[in-house]
Amino acid sequence: MTVELYVTLDGTDNRFDGCRAHKHLTQSLVINLITMHVSNVITFRWKPLVRLLTFFATRNS
Repeated sequence: MTVELYVTLDGTDNRFDGCRAHKHLTQSLVINLITMHVSNVITFRWKPLVRLLTFFATRNS
């Protein structure tokens, strides 16, 4: 995805609908949804990113 395309998106473009994407991933591609507590490796690797995003979100609000 290019920046040019990203900045033009709004709520009317269904190509980027989260519910539609979830359905496609889980039903069409048969990707299993797991929760963070199921995999300690995933949790371990995502925690720093979540902390960083939380920091910037609270700092800019």
